[in-house]
Amino acid sequence: MDIVANTFAIYLAGFETTSTTLSFCLYELALNQNIQEKVRAEIQQIKEQNGGLNYNSLQEMTYVDAVIAETLRKYPPAPSVTRQSTEDYLIPETNTRLPSGTKIIIPIWSIHHDGRHYPNPEVFDPERFTGENKFKQRNGVYLPFGDGPRICFGDGCPTKSCDWIRPSNGSDLPPIVEAGKDTYGNILYAGRAFYGGDLLPAAVLLSKEVALVSFASFEHKVYDYETY
Repeated sequence: MDIVANTFAIYLAGFETTSTTLSFCLYELALNQNIQEKVRAEIQQIKEQNGGLNYNSLQEMTYVDAVIAETLRKYPPAPSVTRQSTEDYLIPETNTRLPSGTKIIIPIWSIHHDGRHYPNPEVFDPERFTGENKFKQRNGVYLPFGDGPRICFGDGCPTKSCDWIRPSNGSDLPPIVEAGKDTYGNILYAGRAFYGGDLLPAAVLLSKEVALVSFASFEHKVYDYETY
């Protein structure tokens, strides 16, 4: 059972998180033309400097990394994680005491959208993670991979997987495009699709499910993200 559980966890962590992040990243790039232009310019510049794209090139794509980091902030693959206290703990500046063995739910999505930590949290702003700003994010408020000794072992790997995605036919970077938009009732559909080597506007509703599985109790819960 342990082998099955760990195999499933590795597969889920390496596949679904990457596809979810890429979906929302492309969605935001389609809506924010200025950011899309900066991403494309950085990739083209580094590609010309290195004579192509390789793993070493990825280390130089600081703005691309910032875009992915902001995507993970605004759309964390896991909306929450759970922990269990190993000893009695008094929450600082309160009278609340957590007994040893207390199960705690950490609301990652809520923390990432808290204006006290991220001004204008609903605005997609990669500048939060560039230059000196990258190091101003306090511990405990940027948690796409969790935190502490139980942090996801894939920390850093999915971001490089996202960096490496390119058109499947090996063509050059596609031109900048605007997001396709349409409405159905009170729902706004926005997105874009790959066709050949070009990025084309597409009227789609991006929706992802994040499944949390407890192998101890076989409890299965699904949370939906929808980009309205």
